[in-house]
Amino acid sequence: MHEEICPVCGAENSFTVEERNDTRTVKGEEFAITVAISICGRCKEEFLPLSGDEGFEKAKDLYRAKHRMVAPEALKAWRESLGLTQAELALVMKWGTATVSRYENGKLAEPSHDQALSLAMNSADALLEMVNKAEGLADSTRNHLIERLRHKAGIETVEKAFLQDVVPAPHETIQIEKIANIVMAFCDGMGEFETKLNKLLFYADFKFFRDFGKTMTGLSYVRHHYGPVPSNYRLLYSLLEKRELITFEEEVFDKFVGYRATSVTAWDKNVFTEQELAVLLSTKNTFKKLSATKISELSHEERAWKETENGSVISYDFANFLKAV
Repeated sequence: MHEEICPVCGAENSFTVEERNDTRTVKGEEFAITVAISICGRCKEEFLPLSGDEGFEKAKDLYRAKHRMVAPEALKAWRESLGLTQAELALVMKWGTATVSRYENGKLAEPSHDQALSLAMNSADALLEMVNKAEGLADSTRNHLIERLRHKAGIETVEKAFLQDVVPAPHETIQIEKIANIVMAFCDGMGEFETKLNKLLFYADFKFFRDFGKTMTGLSYVRHHYGPVPSNYRLLYSLLEKRELITFEEEVFDKFVGYRATSVTAWDKNVFTEQELAVLLSTKNTFKKLSATKISELSHEERAWKETENGSVISYDFANFLKAV
């Protein structure tokens, strides 16, 4: 219940607000939405709130989602992440400042503009070319952007190479964000040697597959002399280093040289389901006191390693025979 002046009978009264199912049409397409309807307690007339018709905005959001268009809030967040004003982004995109403002405030972008935005937001190389060609951009702004985008383009190059060469688990796709957060979770605190990290990933994925019929990461694993390792793991770790999520430092121990990975930033628990988080933490806890050598020896006792030829992909069928977890 709230107080408003009824636009029909003019009296101040108590109103009720009800959610109603309705439809709105956007560019010839109809979308089902819910709208708030105010009902006057005196004359019983129904009308939209004085704030306006929110239903059309909801319908536009549905239209954008259906056609995979850039959302206003995503555009604004991206622009601000680059440290650009609306006027500066307009120079880069070769639009008017008013156009950027309208798109950020909810106007549907023209198809050609939306395609250009999607390209700029998803390709550092493409955006770098736009920045280089932008007329009227201050030299300090241009140079700052070029430095950032060259670094990002390098990351995209490594990620593309990794995704081209990695062998995914059967019928699954590589989950880079989950891989990154699993690695950071295993490497927080004092970090982990690369050899042990490889085994932790193997046990976490194979345990999850055994219990839930799928992997957490989408990775496959290869039989290596020192135990199972993720497919293309060196390029994977190079990618995470370039993204400044982990660092590797060379250490000498027991007359051997090892590489210790340490998290640079905190890992995000929110990217995992409850089941994934439980398996991740359980795996970390199970092996937390074991050295890289010991966990390597344990992995050599698994049928997954014993019954796979060196250099070959390990079948997830062996998940049912895990001994260590």
